[in-house]
Amino acid sequence: MALAISITGISQAAAEALVATAHRVCPYSNATRGNIDVQLSTQAIQAAAHVAA
Repeated sequence: MALAISITGISQAAAEALVATAHRVCPYSNATRGNIDVQLSTQAIQAAAHVAA
């Protein structure tokens, strides 16, 4: 199973750390760990600068 996660407004390193921690403590991940192979891919998206008109 592949999960693609996109997070806006934080660095790539912070996004990867957040996803890894969430995967480690998630009850669903814990229930399926060892039974279902899960591949995580994380993408940090830089927020566009808001320009006031």
